[in-house]
Amino acid sequence: MTFRCSAGRTRKINGNCSRRIVFFVLILAASTLWGQGPPFQTDDPVPVDLHHYEFYIFGSAGGTPAEFDFTGPAFEFNWGAIPRVQLHAILPIGGIFPSIIPFTCLVELDRTPSA
Repeated sequence: MTFRCSAGRTRKINGNCSRRIVFFVLILAASTLWGQGPPFQTDDPVPVDLHHYEFYIFGSAGGTPAEFDFTGPAFEFNWGAIPRVQLHAILPIGGIFPSIIPFTCLVELDRTPSA
């Protein structure tokens, strides 16, 4: 690849430099495509249709030997109140329950006051 300088001299660009220029141009062109899409993360990209609704009931549970944790039943309601807007409400219920077996600490803690 050759180009002409303002002084009338011609210069040759080596292959490595031309590859870098092509790579830079491709990155600039692709960056406009990478920036497209909604400005937020969502698990439901399409809002509920106007004057329609969705209703869900869900729950989860988990635990360790020291406690049992749960969420649910939880109620979720989505409503298409105005065009392209979805109103969203969740009523979660949950709890944390210690196990019946007492959890003991294997390391003795020093409880002396410090000065």
